[in-house]
Amino acid sequence: MEWKFIIFFSMCFWYQSQAISKVDSLKLLLNDSDKEKKAVILNELSWELKFSNPALADEYGQAAFKIANEIEDRPQEAKALYQLGVIHSITSEYQLSNDYAERAIKIYQTFDDASGIGRCINLQGINEQSRGNYELALSHYDKALEVFELLGNAAYCLKIKGNIGNVNYLRGNYEAAIQAYEDLVDFGRKNRDTVTLADNLANLGRCLNSVGSYDKALPVFFEAVELFKKTNNKHGLANVCNDLGILFYTVQMYPESLAKYRESLELFHQIGNGLQISSGYNNIGMVYSILENYDSALFYFEKGLQLYEENDIKRKGELLNNIGEIKYKKGEKTAAKALFEKALTINTELGNKNGIALHKAWLGLVAQDDSAYTKSEQLLLEAYEEWSKLGNKNGLLTATKRLANFYEVTGEYKTALKFTAEKELLEDSIFNNQQKIELMRIMIRQQLKEKEQALKSLESDQLKFERLSIRKLSAWQTISLIVFIFLGILSFSWFRISKSRKKLQAKLKVQDQDLKSLETEKEGLASALEKKNQEVVFLSLSTIQKDNFVKQFSKKLKEVTNQYPQHKSLQKLSSLLYFNQVQQQDWARFKAAFEQISPGFFDKLFQLCPNLSNKELRHCAMIRLKFSSKDIAEILGISVASVHKARYRLRKQLELNRDQNLETFLASI
Repeated sequence: MEWKFIIFFSMCFWYQSQAISKVDSLKLLLNDSDKEKKAVILNELSWELKFSNPALADEYGQAAFKIANEIEDRPQEAKALYQLGVIHSITSEYQLSNDYAERAIKIYQTFDDASGIGRCINLQGINEQSRGNYELALSHYDKALEVFELLGNAAYCLKIKGNIGNVNYLRGNYEAAIQAYEDLVDFGRKNRDTVTLADNLANLGRCLNSVGSYDKALPVFFEAVELFKKTNNKHGLANVCNDLGILFYTVQMYPESLAKYRESLELFHQIGNGLQISSGYNNIGMVYSILENYDSALFYFEKGLQLYEENDIKRKGELLNNIGEIKYKKGEKTAAKALFEKALTINTELGNKNGIALHKAWLGLVAQDDSAYTKSEQLLLEAYEEWSKLGNKNGLLTATKRLANFYEVTGEYKTALKFTAEKELLEDSIFNNQQKIELMRIMIRQQLKEKEQALKSLESDQLKFERLSIRKLSAWQTISLIVFIFLGILSFSWFRISKSRKKLQAKLKVQDQDLKSLETEKEGLASALEKKNQEVVFLSLSTIQKDNFVKQFSKKLKEVTNQYPQHKSLQKLSSLLYFNQVQQQDWARFKAAFEQISPGFFDKLFQLCPNLSNKELRHCAMIRLKFSSKDIAEILGISVASVHKARYRLRKQLELNRDQNLETFLASI
C-alpha cells in the first residue's frame, strides 16, 4: 500500500512540475543569455502567458520588441509585434491589436515572410469579426486564405475556413457554419490535433444550439469539455461551460444552467478575464431573474456592471436594461426609467436595433403608468415596428401585449382587438416551439442520466483496476522477500511466473478484442434502437400537440363567436380547426414506428383485451418505452394524478392481480 501512495504522489509532482517548468525554465534562461537569445526567450514567455496573464505577457512582448529593434533582429521584432496584437485581441482592444498587426506586416514584408503576413491579416479579420464588421472580416480572411493556399499550408487554411464559419454563424448562415466546423472536426480527428478538435467541437456545439438541436449539441459540448481538460485549456473550458449554461437556460433547466454558469465564472476568475467575469455575473443574474429571485438577480447584475470595462459598451447597455427591469418589478419606477434611458442612449450610439426596441418597449410601459399616453403610444409603436423589421417573434409578442393593453386602457377597443388577435397568433407559434423545448428537455435529462451511469461504471472499473494493481504490488513484495531468503528458488519461480504471465496476457488480449467487437456491435444496435425510440417519441408528441391545438382553437372559436358574431377571422379559425381534426394518419404512423421496435405488441395486447381504445393502446406503448409517469404527464399535457388513474383502469381491464407489475407485464408481451 505504501508503494502505491509513493508512486501516486510522485506522478502528481511530475505532472505539476511539467505544467510550470516551461515558464520557469525560460525565466531562468534570461539571466545567462545574450541579447539575441533574450529576444527569443521573451517572445516565448509572452506567448505562453497570453491567456493566463495578458498584462505580464504584454510586458514580455514589449521587452522582446525593444531588444529585437536594438539589435535589428527583424524576424523577432515582427514576431513580437504580431504576438502583442494577439494579446490585445484577447483583451478586446481590437484597434490596438490591428495597429500591431499592421506594423508587423510591414516588417515581414522586408524579408518576404508570407506566412507571417498571412497570420497578421487573419488576426485583423478576427478583430473585425469581434467588432461586428463582418464584410471587412471576410475580406481579411479571403486574403489570408489566398496566402496560405499559395504556401500549401493545409492546416492554416482549415483554421481560416473555421474563422469564416464563425462569421457565417454570427450572420445566421448556420448551414455553412456547421459544414465548416464539421470539416475542421474531421481534420482534428484524422491528424490527432487535439487543439483544433476541441475548439471546433465547441464551435459546432454553439451552432447546433443556435438552430435548436439541443440534444445533438450536448454530447458535442461534453466531448469538447474532456479535450479542454486534457490539454489544461482553462479558457476553452470556461467558454464551453458557459455554452452549456446557455443550453440548459434555453431548455428551462435552470438549476443545471446556474451550476454551469458558476463553473464558468470560477474558471474566468482563475484566468483573470474581466470581460468574461462580468458576462458571467450577467448570465447568473438572468437565471435568478427568471426564477423571480429579484434580490439575487440585482446583486449579480450590479456586480457585473461594476466590473465591465468601458470598451464593451453593448454589454453595458444590456446590464443597465436588466437592472432597470428588476427595479421596475420591485416598484422603483423612477430609478428604472433613468436606467432604461441611459441604456437607450448607449445602444442608439452603437446602432443596436434590438436593444433600442427593448428599451423603448420598457419606457413605453413606464410612460403609460405615468399617464403620458401620447409618449407611451409612440414608444410602443416604434418598438413594434423595429421588432417587425428584425423578425424578432419574442420581441413582437412583448410589443403586441403592451399595445393591446394600452389601447384597452385608453378605450380604443377596435385597435386593442387587432393587437390581441396578432398576439394570439404569435403565442400559438411560440407554443409550438415550447412543446419542442419540453421534448428536448426530456431527451437531455435522459442523456445526462446515461452519462452519469457511464461515469459510475468507469469509476467502478478504475476501482477494480486499483485493487488488481495492489494485489500485483503485494505479489512483487512477496517475491522480493523470497529473493533475499531463497536465492536458489528465484530462477525457477521467475521462469514459471513469466511463462504463466505470457499466457495470461495472450488470453487477456483475445478477450479484450472480443469485448471490443461486442461493444462495437452493442453500440450499433443501441444507436439503431435510440433512433427508433426518438422517432416514436416525436410521432407521439406530434399527435398530442395536435390534440391540444384543436382544443385551444375550439375554445378560442367559441369565445370569438359569442363576442363578435360577424368577425372576419371566424372562417380562418374554422378552417384551421377542421384541418387539425384529421389525426388518424398520425396514429397509424405512430403504430407503424412502434411495431418496428416491438413487433406484434398491439396485436397481442388486443387479443388479451379487445376493448382497449387507441388512447389506452398509446398509453401502454409509452409504458413499454419506459416513460415515467412524470414524462407521460408532460407529453400528454395532463396531471400525474390523471396518469395514475389511467394506469389503474388499464390494470383493471387487463385483469392484473395485485402482485403483478404493469410495466413487467407489458414488457413481457
